Amino acid sequence: MKQSYIVLKLRAWTVAILLCIVSHTCWAEESGGLDFSLDFENKTATVTGLVDESMKVVEIPATVEFSGIVYSVTTIGNWAFSWCSGLTSIVIPKGVTTIGGSAFARCSGLTSIDIPEGVTTIGEGAFGWCSNLMSINVNESNKNYCSVDGVLHNKSKTEIVCCPAGKTGSFSIPVGVTTIGGGAFNDCSGLTSIDIPKGVTTIGDRAFEGCSGLKSIDIPEGVTTIGGSAFSGCSGLTSIDIPKGVTMIGDNSFYGCSGLTSIEIPESVTTIGGFAFGGCSGLTSIDIPEGVTTIGEGAFGWCSNLMSINVNESNKNYCSVDGVLHNKSKTEIVCCPAGKTGSFSIPVGVTTIVGWAFNGSSGLTSIDIPEGVTMIESCAFYGCSGLKSITCN
Repeated sequence: MKQSYIVLKLRAWTVAILLCIVSHTCWAEESGGLDFSLDFENKTATVTGLVDESMKVVEIPATVEFSGIVYSVTTIGNWAFSWCSGLTSIVIPKGVTTIGGSAFARCSGLTSIDIPEGVTTIGEGAFGWCSNLMSINVNESNKNYCSVDGVLHNKSKTEIVCCPAGKTGSFSIPVGVTTIGGGAFNDCSGLTSIDIPKGVTTIGDRAFEGCSGLKSIDIPEGVTTIGGSAFSGCSGLTSIDIPKGVTMIGDNSFYGCSGLTSIEIPESVTTIGGFAFGGCSGLTSIDIPEGVTTIGEGAFGWCSNLMSINVNESNKNYCSVDGVLHNKSKTEIVCCPAGKTGSFSIPVGVTTIVGWAFNGSSGLTSIDIPEGVTMIESCAFYGCSGLKSITCN
């Protein structure tokens, strides 16, 4: 057994060495308490994490030495300092050009951070969920980014990249901004209202995710896409106006917006993404306009008080039967509102029960499936905790 273990360990080390040779990278641990990956070919280093996650003050070195060779530190990797809640201060050297996605996510001890001149790329959510972060300060000589009242923008000030999550009260997005970047207001739970100017055309993925204190927001006309999870977890949101120009409501866009009691989907919308309104427990009914051509799985799942999904009669792709969403030919059940209770009989003619169709229908006690059904897709009856019997004819 011991000999087998030694052989296995040697083989593992062999594989690791071969991977280093092929990729020109290798892992190394630096005495300053940081982990790095090294690019042998370009003589550069990437910070990948902390050895001791309880460290409070970190100064990233400009260079690291390994086997007598000096490597320039140019990158802070994805998730490198994520969840380091004890971190209160970080010094980023001038040579860093890239800060990876979620690099400092959930560093709740940070109150401010300084971005040096050479940074050219900042990944999505780099400073997300930093609940006490009040300001992101950018060196004035930086050619790619700038700071406006502590909020991170691109240099031309047309995009908001990150609003520190410690901001509270009302916030007005400056005139001139056209894009609200992915994760820009991630977990800004202290914000109660946000004013979006008319020039904004794009709301990125997870743009306002976790803004649980947000009570209302007006999306201006000109916006055409609401990104995936854009308002996910905005549980305090009671109303929202979707403008006429919007054509797509992304996956999970309003997931968990339990305070919403009504929502009007404009005629311009053609796509409603998967779980777009999932968990919107305040909704009792929803109307699908004529132009909708695609509705993703679970779009209205876990809406515990939803009783009816009504489809415009002129819609060529979907229809409603007793408040239940079907495809136009009535061969598929797409969504049974989760507020339905008691017994439910699937109509004759249905051949497919779409994935997540009865998602969260905990009030149903029995379901009768007709002879013609040939396909029950994955998770079709997920969360039907009250279901006692299913009859397949």
